[in-house]
Amino acid sequence: MKIQPAETKYSIPTMESLETILNGLDGGMYDSYKELLGRKFQHPNFSLEILHIQGNPGAYPASVCCIVIKKNWLEIADEAISTPTRKMATADFLVRALGIIIIEQTQHHRGSQGSGTFQNITLPQQVLQRNIVEFTQGQVRINFRISLPGSFRNKIMGKEAAEMFITELPKIVLQLREGIREREKLKLHWQTVEDAEYLREKLPEMGLVGFIADGSILPRKSGISDLPMDSNLAGVFVSPEELAAKVFLPNAGEIRGMGIKQGVTCVIGGAYHGKSTLLLAIARGVYPHIPGDGREVVVTINTALMVRSEQGRVVRGTNISAFINNLPDGHKSSSFFTDNASGSTSQAAAIVEAVQSGSKLLLIDDDSSASNLLNRDSNMRQLIPKDPITPLFDRIEELHEKHKVSLMIIAGSSSDFLGVADSVIGMHNYRPEGMTKSVKKLTLTKPVKPTTPLNITDQRILADDNFDPSYFIKRQNKTIPARIKPLRKRPWVLEYGNNDINLSQPAALVDPDQTLAIGQALFTAHKIAFAGKIEDLIESLLLIDMDGWNSTGCPLFLAQPRPLEIIAAINRLRSLRLSN
Repeated sequence: MKIQPAETKYSIPTMESLETILNGLDGGMYDSYKELLGRKFQHPNFSLEILHIQGNPGAYPASVCCIVIKKNWLEIADEAISTPTRKMATADFLVRALGIIIIEQTQHHRGSQGSGTFQNITLPQQVLQRNIVEFTQGQVRINFRISLPGSFRNKIMGKEAAEMFITELPKIVLQLREGIREREKLKLHWQTVEDAEYLREKLPEMGLVGFIADGSILPRKSGISDLPMDSNLAGVFVSPEELAAKVFLPNAGEIRGMGIKQGVTCVIGGAYHGKSTLLLAIARGVYPHIPGDGREVVVTINTALMVRSEQGRVVRGTNISAFINNLPDGHKSSSFFTDNASGSTSQAAAIVEAVQSGSKLLLIDDDSSASNLLNRDSNMRQLIPKDPITPLFDRIEELHEKHKVSLMIIAGSSSDFLGVADSVIGMHNYRPEGMTKSVKKLTLTKPVKPTTPLNITDQRILADDNFDPSYFIKRQNKTIPARIKPLRKRPWVLEYGNNDINLSQPAALVDPDQTLAIGQALFTAHKIAFAGKIEDLIESLLLIDMDGWNSTGCPLFLAQPRPLEIIAAINRLRSLRLSN
């Protein structure tokens, strides 16, 4: 029987009314929780909205609720949300504080299958634009997930649910207020993010594509952790004088560090001395970092992209003729199609697609590259003069001069790229050394001028029936309307319809919520039946904005991907259809 506590037409029922409902539902079938869907309840310090109810105790994602708190009561200073950047940073601070409170102050796993738990939101070291927190009309809206408690017989544990909402939730909100009252911590948070975003905008006019402040800690705790290594073990970063630059930040003031100039930068050094660590820090520098990460002032232009070999990937009509031509099997490289790319064709496609998507800094590690695409030595050029590959080495100056694309290359096994380098960084025990002047004294290999021009324009036109999210389940012999989610144990793989899109190689994704957001962007393209060029699709998606991207069900927790990652997903969609 549905229990309706007394309430007037114009009032919002109190949290005591919610307690009455939950006690009345105790012992009923689990799906009776759905009586709460869409309801609002008032506490003296906040209001609660029930946005989504899970179907069973172990359902993923869990139920979604929203707390709405008056900004003045929460005591958020106006300066903390006075700009979009500060709002992003303050929202990030709130979510991290909420996560700590949930771990430390709440009881977990009251019911079966892990239910009866306020679910924590695990955030990376980077600060991202999210849709979890919204500042509006003097209020703060914070979405959170809660796994409503149920028994192993799929029965409602109403008394336990009441304890979560009536006892624990008000304590969480009070603790959140106390965290905001630590004003210096919050201020440091948004100032750190603000400085990074300010510097990112200034880099191009300084002639730089990246900057690493003295005192930064680049090494991470382990290969599976993005937390900083202890500074006593890692050592701190200090720029060599040859590469040093000074920047003035609005909050931190003048900062000295290593400027990475536009053009071609080569990184050399022995194995295990920090070359790849440096490159990864630059790749992650497209995002601001939280205080204490060690990379707070490691800042890169926001179009930097890692370019690797991806043997086995799909390629759909990309023009790779600038790098690979006259293929012996009859494949047309000016509109190249394959379901199983080789190392060289996959990296050629990745380079072209990166430039087409607007990247102005390509990051390349020779360890993860197709060596025959990077360069060929003089002997191989003589032995095989008609090789279909025009190596990157021969195109690198043209890329920079014609398309204004800078490159940062780890040259661990060959000195050839030093012949086109504008700057050379030597890494020794994770410390950089300026080696440009020393390298210029050497006799170095020079590139061979290609016989064909560098043409990497994207002439592809997408058909209007792309991005179908439906999924056929073989074992059940049925089709579901949509499958859009990150693969649980491989969160950089997007399960989209019948496609698994691997974004681990090209993208700088740091949060599965970005992977999910990419899926929602593709679903939006499907809903509007987009047809045309990829660049026009991206423009349409950005005009709609992440908050307006179509959702396939319950409220989703999304983090903003870059346009480059959305384009990377489109280019790796096996079902992609072109109209030309």
